[in-house]
Amino acid sequence: MAAPVTRAEVEDLLFREAALLDEWKLEKWLTMLTPEQKIAEIKRLYFRTSRETIADDFAKAVDLLKSLATEEERERAAVFMDGLAEMRADWGKGKKKRRR
Repeated sequence: MAAPVTRAEVEDLLFREAALLDEWKLEKWLTMLTPEQKIAEIKRLYFRTSRETIADDFAKAVDLLKSLATEEERERAAVFMDGLAEMRADWGKGKKKRRR
């Protein structure tokens, strides 16, 4: 059985993670996430995206998808990726129409 994690260890992890994100060291940050956490983040991006955030959200989701090691993991994320791609295409078309 694994030893219990202390509050100090959790705080250290959170500070390390925050520092990586603050410094935009996303590749390093991605290595800290398990496949389950990566898929959960793609799912979160799918459900929380908006017209204003779709471009950034889609880019983040693609980076997460690329970091998944197995085909099975990528297949589990595919439904959310397809939805994000569809929203990006639909909302992108709407922006083009308004510019005319």
